[in-house]
Amino acid sequence: MFNTLKISFQIDITCAIHSFLYRLTKIPFFKKYNLYKSECTKRMVQILAFICTFFRMIFSKFMYLGTIYALSLFLFSSLNGEVFAHIYLFLAIIGCFINAKILSVGKKKYYSVILMNMDAREYTLAYFIYDMVTMFFFSFLSLSFFYSVFFQTSFLIPLLLSLITVFLKIIGEGIAIWFYRKYGYFLIYQTSLYFLILIIGGICAFLFPYLHLFLPYSSYFFILLVTFIGAFLFSFYIFHIKDYKKMYKHINTKKAIMNQGNIGYGRQLAVSIRKKDYAIDEKKLVGKIGYDYFNTIFFLRHKAILSHSANLYAIFSFLFFVGISIFLCIHTSYQRQVLDFVTSHFSLIIFIMYFVNRGEIITQAMFYNCDRSMLTFNFYQDPSVVLNVFKERLKTVMRVNLRPALVIGLGLVFLFSICNGSFQVTYLFILLSVIIISVFFSVHYLVIYYLLQPYDVHMKMKSVSFSVVSFLTYFVCYLCKDIHLSFLPFSLLVIFVTIFYIVVSLIAVFKVSPRTFRLK
Repeated sequence: MFNTLKISFQIDITCAIHSFLYRLTKIPFFKKYNLYKSECTKRMVQILAFICTFFRMIFSKFMYLGTIYALSLFLFSSLNGEVFAHIYLFLAIIGCFINAKILSVGKKKYYSVILMNMDAREYTLAYFIYDMVTMFFFSFLSLSFFYSVFFQTSFLIPLLLSLITVFLKIIGEGIAIWFYRKYGYFLIYQTSLYFLILIIGGICAFLFPYLHLFLPYSSYFFILLVTFIGAFLFSFYIFHIKDYKKMYKHINTKKAIMNQGNIGYGRQLAVSIRKKDYAIDEKKLVGKIGYDYFNTIFFLRHKAILSHSANLYAIFSFLFFVGISIFLCIHTSYQRQVLDFVTSHFSLIIFIMYFVNRGEIITQAMFYNCDRSMLTFNFYQDPSVVLNVFKERLKTVMRVNLRPALVIGLGLVFLFSICNGSFQVTYLFILLSVIIISVFFSVHYLVIYYLLQPYDVHMKMKSVSFSVVSFLTYFVCYLCKDIHLSFLPFSLLVIFVTIFYIVVSLIAVFKVSPRTFRLK
């Protein structure tokens, strides 16, 4: 195993050296020298590469911790070691799920395992151990510095956090491998789970400390024990897998390596139809005709990335509101604090609904699995066809997005009722505003898709205007969080603006989309 790691490092170093020397030969001054024959030059580049790698790893850790520290100072009036540790822990939990390395696409794996036929199991386990050791070393080094400088504590807390980070990473790698072997695709490409993890982790990391709820130092010994047990079990699982070669051949294909970092290729993977979803229950098509039939088939085949993800958001929202309601019923002293926070920051609902909405991923799936083929036929570009398909799609997208919206709206009404001690009819405006915002995003993403149609046949973004509009959408939603209005005037404002926008947008679609909805 050590020899495998050594050979792999030699391959990496050789590739890095020759890549660097190749770039040097493009500089006129070095063209007259045969750098590839100079052992001294190669040795210097090798030493330089080692130093740069070492400092890059240290720098990345310090930048990560510095970002957490700066963000925490911005969000909280006071910051202590316990709050910092709490935020770091939950961000580490997020990272263990969305940053798995063993099954990631990489040129190093392609060269070593696929082209040079190295033992895939030995290669995987060698790098797995190496990554865990280096992660512990650099985590402990950076955390010790931060805690000694900013919180004046002993090395014990940095040691506990470093060990927990490593154990969480092992658990995350094990879960990623298990998920891939069971379902045949990556956990991070399951968009609903991806954002669910981000939302839950973000709430636990930042919202709880804002409410003065955070894990005390004494709890980290128990967390260490639990994560150690989980890491031990998943390590056993990782070390006893025999088919790494088969997985690597499936993941690290030549196409995947060539498209590494290609956003369009990533979009294709994210919206690909699962094999089992090609078969559709014919009972669900009874009574469907024309464009409704066409649209129903599309959404049934994409239920895994559309309806399924919306259902998960709805379930998570329900569990969240149930949990916080139970907490407030037990700890009544927090009711006024929560009510004041939600009332003064009610505009955050726009930013939340921006992430909950499935509009963007739905339009990507529409193009990749339907429109890029259908737009090659002339009849599909006929104005009546474009408008009829648009109407059917809009109805379906609205139904998908209304599921989590209804749960969030009813949850907020229930939360206000608990905190205020009684239900008021005006609380229905909260539900109505959430539904209207959901409808807004459903219309918005479908409208800009039809008006700007940004993709080429390879799912690459070709429309600058679409990128600008998408950024402005995010920016405006982000700015809305600073609107300090109580829920009633805010709800009325949202309803008025949204209705006006929807009317104008639909008119624009009916008049312009037959000319703009084309292949790039």
